[in-house]
Amino acid sequence: QQAVKGSVTAISYTTSFILGAMIVPFWTFFLLRDYAHLRQSLYQSLPETLQADVRSVAKMLDRTIGAYLRGQILLMGIMGVLQTLVLTILGVDYSLLLGALAGLLEIVPSIGPTVAAVPAVLIALARNPGLALLTAGAAILIQQVENSFIVPRVLGRTIGLHPVVMMVMLVVGTEIAGLAGLVLAPILTAVLRDVY
Repeated sequence: QQAVKGSVTAISYTTSFILGAMIVPFWTFFLLRDYAHLRQSLYQSLPETLQADVRSVAKMLDRTIGAYLRGQILLMGIMGVLQTLVLTILGVDYSLLLGALAGLLEIVPSIGPTVAAVPAVLIALARNPGLALLTAGAAILIQQVENSFIVPRVLGRTIGLHPVVMMVMLVVGTEIAGLAGLVLAPILTAVLRDVY
């Protein structure tokens, strides 16, 4: 019974995953194809007095979120290059691959850089315990520089927030909503500023 139940669960999960993976490209295609029509229909469904305001807010959201995503991509590139350079200088094997991984994981604030440091430290440990300590120290230093200097400047400039305001919003967002607050605080601050 347990084997049959496990098999049914696995088959249903696999089937739903495959169907979902097949549906997403079609859904995206139709959404992109009919985006202008859908947006116009949405605006027309609103009372006429609200249409102009909703259009303005939608443009602000589009501009702010687009700027934030561009800033995040720039941040990923900066951190990937920085990690690659530091690991190369330290003499850690596979520094280019590890730097690329660090850049990709930068999309997950706070946790990503820590997760990216683990393989680098393990690879350095396989070669030399002293090198592993140096690598861990470098990863901590890079993360401190990133959190206090790079993130506020890069994301602050892309969404038009002063670095001081950006740092305060990151701290407040983290305290209020944890990881989600850390990600959403800069976007919400910029959107509220624009709407105001």
